[in-house]
Amino acid sequence: MRYLKLLIWCFVLFACNSKETRLQQLLLKGNQALKAGNYDKASYYFGEAIKVDDCYADAWNNLGTVHFNQKQYLLAQESYQKAMECRRALLMPCLTMPMPATN
Repeated sequence: MRYLKLLIWCFVLFACNSKETRLQQLLLKGNQALKAGNYDKASYYFGEAIKVDDCYADAWNNLGTVHFNQKQYLLAQESYQKAMECRRALLMPCLTMPMPATN
């Protein structure tokens, strides 16, 4: 009985983290490909991460970097815009903070 509880606990633990783990793995592989200058491979991995979570801002941002490096500026802008939309909740406090007065 004790082993059954342990098995169930492990299953629940891994099931809960599987999506986040998958996203991190894809982002890491994409970042490695981007650093190596392999833009097709980087684009593939970032695209796969976006398929898992269509509002994964880190993947959208890095996909924008791929497009920018390939001089595909409109696609880069679209990707960066999507990243900002996905992170809107994080950006809003920054955008609404009062600016300090300057003389």
